[in-house]
Amino acid sequence: MANKVVATEAAVFAAADGLKAQGVEPTYDGIVHILGGGSNSTIKPHLINWKQMAAATSRPVPEPVQARAKVLAEAIWGIAFEEAQAEFDRAKQLTDAEVDRAKRALSTSISISEQHEKRCHDLELQLEAAKSDCLEARVKLRQVDELKLELAQARECVEKHRQACESLNREVATLSGENSALRAHGQQLLAQVTSVKTRTRAGGAQARKSAS
Repeated sequence: MANKVVATEAAVFAAADGLKAQGVEPTYDGIVHILGGGSNSTIKPHLINWKQMAAATSRPVPEPVQARAKVLAEAIWGIAFEEAQAEFDRAKQLTDAEVDRAKRALSTSISISEQHEKRCHDLELQLEAAKSDCLEARVKLRQVDELKLELAQARECVEKHRQACESLNREVATLSGENSALRAHGQQLLAQVTSVKTRTRAGGAQARKSAS
């Protein structure tokens, strides 16, 4: 996040002047340390310009001027440092806000993922229950088919018995007719026998009278 610090020319010059005043040769790393960030592509051109300007003004400087320059450099360095620190703080606040949003989004995603996992588990249980119900339904369907087959066989058996009963009824009716005919014939024969017996008795009585 340090690369978000804007290394302006004035800030780089002030940092370089501050290092030079402390007897330290200004470098990229030293300026980055003072500014709290900055990229090489931004700091390097300003540092080169500063070195060129410093080489052009390398003649001895009176001590009073050096002291005032040191004070001025320290003041500029302080302002630059404060600006860099403020920029860093703003960047850190933005980063913290982004991190908080990311954490909230992650928490929401985890919660949604847990809900989806629970839903998937519930659906798996429902699927297993449906499979079990389907298996039971198939067993019952086979039982129904077996009962249908038994019913068809029973109906066929009943139909055969009905037909047999009708045939027996016809035979009974035929036998009843024949029995009636035989009974009538028997009665005729009985009447004839009775008539014969009567005539025989009458003939015998008549014969007995004649004999006496």
